[in-house]
Amino acid sequence: MALLLPLIATVASQSRWKLLFVFIVGFSLTASLTRGALIAAAVGYALWLVQGNAKCYAVHLALLLGLLTPLAHPNVNQTDLRKFGSSTGGQAVTDSSGRTPLWNTALYGIHLHPILGWGPGQLLNVMAQRPDTQLISEIKAQVVGRSVVRLPRNQDEPINWRIIGKGKWRNRVTEATNAVHNEYLEYALAYGIPAALLFLALFLLGFIRAWKRLPWAAASIAAYLIYLLTWPETVRFAPLAWAILGMSLASNAVLNHARDYKEQCQEFS
Repeated sequence: MALLLPLIATVASQSRWKLLFVFIVGFSLTASLTRGALIAAAVGYALWLVQGNAKCYAVHLALLLGLLTPLAHPNVNQTDLRKFGSSTGGQAVTDSSGRTPLWNTALYGIHLHPILGWGPGQLLNVMAQRPDTQLISEIKAQVVGRSVVRLPRNQDEPINWRIIGKGKWRNRVTEATNAVHNEYLEYALAYGIPAALLFLALFLLGFIRAWKRLPWAAASIAAYLIYLLTWPETVRFAPLAWAILGMSLASNAVLNHARDYKEQCQEFS
């Protein structure tokens, strides 16, 4: 929704009944309880506004109504929407949602192999090389007055710890996430810093080319780049993003072709 919002807003600004799509996007963004998507949408929409769309008041109103509608209180379970929390509610807005050990591990691995990286899918294997005290602290496991024992693991498997307390009390802590949840760090960890910079440069080139020729696409690319700060590039969203990037990179050739075709038609007539 964040990725497509600039395109949908552009279409809706030209047709009243299509404002419904903007409303649906706003509703979906709030109901998703996903801070990364909301921030990405805000950046994309802000760029769309400065591209000369500030006076599209009907679009702004439809989006605002969509964002606010899920905050209503039709039933008890929906109070979580007001807290913007996890499924249990009450999660702090600044909480990293468990990303701290993932990002710190990525930085640790990039420092060791900055040029060529470790290869894809190596986050847990790199994490297994870090001290238990650091990882347990970042995972925020309750270990005061208790002993921590790392359990044996095979390559590519999750990392498990046994937390042992007084008497027979025991608990098991697991870290099984094998994606950094920051695509720039993911690229640098897997393929090296040069590859991460090339990945970013490709999208920035698309953003620059599309800014005047295909404004909504530039706003969409910006939203996607912001989204990748806290989420991995996945099969759910990547095809849309790369399709928009392709249109952006080709926008100059397409517009030149359209201009030439128009001139030929005028000469023929």
